[in-house]
Amino acid sequence: MRNSVIDQHISNVYSSIENKGIEKNVVINSWKRCIETFKLDPLSRQPSRVLTHSELQNHTYPIEEFITTAREGMRTLYAQVQALDYVVLLCDRKGVTVDYIGNDRLNKELRNSGLYLGADWNERHAGTCAVGTLINEYEPMTIHQQDHFDIVNTTLTCSASPILDHDGQLLAVLDVSALHSPKEKSSQHLLLKLVQMHARFIESAHFLNYYREHTILKFDFNVCTLSTNCPNLIALDNHNVIVGANQNARKIMARELGIKDITSQLLTGFEFTSLFELSKSKDTASLDYYLFKSRNTGLSFFCDIQTPKTKSKRLFNPVQNTTHEPVNIVAAEIDKLAGHDPSMAKVKQLANKFAPTDINILIRGETGTGKEVLAKAIHDSSKRSEGPFIAVNCAALPDSLIESELFGYKSGSFTGANSKGKSGLILAADQGTLFLDEIGDMPSSLQTRLLRVLAEKEVTPVGSDKPIKVNFRLISATHQEVAPQNAPNKNDFRADLYHRLNGATINLPPLRDRQDIYYLISKLIGKKSNINLSKSSLQVLTEYAWPGNIRELKNVINYACTLCNEEGIQTEHLPDYVFVRDPFTVNKHSHSPIRHTETLSEEGQKLLLTLRNNNWNATASAKKLNIGRATLYRKMKKFNIISPNNTDLTY
Repeated sequence: MRNSVIDQHISNVYSSIENKGIEKNVVINSWKRCIETFKLDPLSRQPSRVLTHSELQNHTYPIEEFITTAREGMRTLYAQVQALDYVVLLCDRKGVTVDYIGNDRLNKELRNSGLYLGADWNERHAGTCAVGTLINEYEPMTIHQQDHFDIVNTTLTCSASPILDHDGQLLAVLDVSALHSPKEKSSQHLLLKLVQMHARFIESAHFLNYYREHTILKFDFNVCTLSTNCPNLIALDNHNVIVGANQNARKIMARELGIKDITSQLLTGFEFTSLFELSKSKDTASLDYYLFKSRNTGLSFFCDIQTPKTKSKRLFNPVQNTTHEPVNIVAAEIDKLAGHDPSMAKVKQLANKFAPTDINILIRGETGTGKEVLAKAIHDSSKRSEGPFIAVNCAALPDSLIESELFGYKSGSFTGANSKGKSGLILAADQGTLFLDEIGDMPSSLQTRLLRVLAEKEVTPVGSDKPIKVNFRLISATHQEVAPQNAPNKNDFRADLYHRLNGATINLPPLRDRQDIYYLISKLIGKKSNINLSKSSLQVLTEYAWPGNIRELKNVINYACTLCNEEGIQTEHLPDYVFVRDPFTVNKHSHSPIRHTETLSEEGQKLLLTLRNNNWNATASAKKLNIGRATLYRKMKKFNIISPNNTDLTY
């Protein structure tokens, strides 16, 4: 009698998945395994199998680093599905849930249904289910309600996608499940696509982490994906031998070069060309990538190079190499700071020269030009890169706290002090780099103490008389003039401290003087998602004066990316103030706004009139004057012709 009930249940399942192609075969094959191989009973109502804590550790410990890497991708996925009470599960290759994110108010129900940490979803125990069946079938799938073998699970809907390791083997399964859902399986179609996308993100993140000590070659047809989640990744050793590749890259290399197993192969068969500027017919704003082309088919890809985390590696140089011999260069994070801009080229040259040394560096630049980013890049490219990078904004700390924060204090030194004392930020930077931003705002009383620290290489906490040896490299930054002046009382910054800080000075140019805004926009858009920028929007952004520099540019890109649609960023998605074109000049000596015609020479007035008549379009104005854009900018600087959005002053 019971066999006939089971047969009827199986018959109902088969009929419910009729005309569903591959999905039908997947479910039927799974049901056959459950009955014929695993001898399971779909009507037995077996409780979920959940591992004990010690048993679970046997599954989590071997992939602990991967679980940490995957966690961020899980959080991002959960944020998109939590409103519908879905849970996100990460299962290992055996089907055991090694990580889980779900709604706490549903904990009891989720635990009873096996949608919880430690649950075993292997087909051998759970029957047909998304995780267990995927492990056998090796493809993304949704197992929806009646598709489940165990009758206890027929209210669940589960969508899962495989995560492959660096060798192309199954590493884990990403799953999104819900206790209840619409009856139609088609309701889960978009969810499955979402799970697949995040599984690829996690897979790429794991690949990059696993090969973090190698050079990574990223390539794709779309330049925008290179700075986000590039689908095609190859890992190279310092002789350009391929040591690993993800599945997408393997497929392309097999198709283009006819190599099925590319591991241990020397990367040849491609022509590399430095891509200094994309064609003007392109809508995408991007610079400083490379273009490489298959010699077999002529198919071209954009590519980018990710340098290894360790600094001793020699890196692949993607330039045309007709001899097919390995070419190696030394690269650093510093080289990623800018595209092709003369002023930034000098910055990068100086930074690369000084990074390997312990020379104290003073970075000067307007607010928002990226002084801390440059300091961090110098640290990452130095011999102290394995040590801490401690950043302190001197302007953000109250005078009453800056001394104890920097130098630390002994227990009981003052009212409210921590009973255990505090080591201070200078000691925290030991063996690393201390970055003091806005050094010009440091109180004069503390300048003397800092001078002593730099001279003696030791720090004395507040309330203590015992100095502590400390070894750090100092990088400081300011937007003010801190250099000692001849005139008395010009400033109150100590000349002796200035000369200690200023082992080398690096001047960061303002964004309005840089020629690589395309590169910066591309990087910022790339961090958001695969979003294009229209030509008209790009023109508006390049003509704007950027008083807030890169920080302001970042805000504008965030604003535009939030408002734009699938067509990308158009001019209507930009904030109103970037369109302001009401020019005036500023007298640098009096700092008071004046009318242009009061001071401009005939040449300056002609330049101003041309800019006005062309709506402050630099390209059109330069063409009208029969000069280059660079010359136009030099002349504007010469005559102090600037836009009102380049200053806080108004008429």
